[in-house]
Amino acid sequence: MRSVMKRICLSLAVIAVLIFTGCGQKKTKDPITVTLWHVYGGQTESPLNDLIDQFNETIGKEENIWVQVGSVTNTNTIHENVLASAFGDPGASELPDMFVSYPKTVLAMPDDTVLVDYYDYFTKEELDGFIPAFLEEGVIHDRLSILPVAKSTEVMFVNKTAFDRFAKAKRCQGYSVDNNCSGNFLI
Repeated sequence: MRSVMKRICLSLAVIAVLIFTGCGQKKTKDPITVTLWHVYGGQTESPLNDLIDQFNETIGKEENIWVQVGSVTNTNTIHENVLASAFGDPGASELPDMFVSYPKTVLAMPDDTVLVDYYDYFTKEELDGFIPAFLEEGVIHDRLSILPVAKSTEVMFVNKTAFDRFAKAKRCQGYSVDNNCSGNFLI
């Protein structure tokens, strides 16, 4: 009985090796590893890490690219760690391939030319999808060194039904939610 089990286990192992090694074909090149430091999810499970895992298991696997998260922390720590790496402080980690931070971090770096110029990687049409002021903030020495992927805008939602009732009760003339609300309501 033992020899039958050994044969079965050995056969399964041989089949697994043949299936999972692609019939002896090896990849022609080492995978490209890209390191990333980010601030999303330092206290909880990170949705960005989930997306990175999904990328690594699909497109990354197909294209032989591996994204490795090196640090998940808060903005202050990322700022300190990136600058320590950029200045070559003793004990500092190597500068990651990508990091998420505020512009002040890039502005404090000793050499911003170690960063890519996103103008070289995006078409004008692709960059038109960003808010112009956000892109302008990322331009340093005529290079787009900061891609605005973590920006936000302020938005105010007004319940038109409730506002119209209020305006009518207070006899507010000329104020409505239909107006272009570029300023404050003076009621």
